[in-house]
Amino acid sequence: MAIKEAFLLEARRTGLMPQAAEITDLNGIIRGMRQASALMVEWPGCSQLRSPISFVRASDNERTDLVKKLSELTQGKVKIVIVSSPHFRMINRENSRELALLVKDTLKLQ
Repeated sequence: MAIKEAFLLEARRTGLMPQAAEITDLNGIIRGMRQASALMVEWPGCSQLRSPISFVRASDNERTDLVKKLSELTQGKVKIVIVSSPHFRMINRENSRELALLVKDTLKLQ
């Protein structure tokens, strides 16, 4: 069995991907990850922001330095919002409403 097929089976088994997911879905995710990595390497950075940062944190994110790290990027306020979902399920059907409301509320403040 190919590595991608094994990964897809495990992703389905653990709920990381829906049961109907296929190799083409996995290929799209891999392509997106490669593109994001390439962009990060090429990004020259920017001077410090002046705007607020709202960071949506998954319930399984245990970092304790987020406010400190994000504060280094901006002169504005930093707000951490914890959603009741692990990272890999943040944008599934059940959690998309909660995220949409968070975005809506954040945009009202700015």
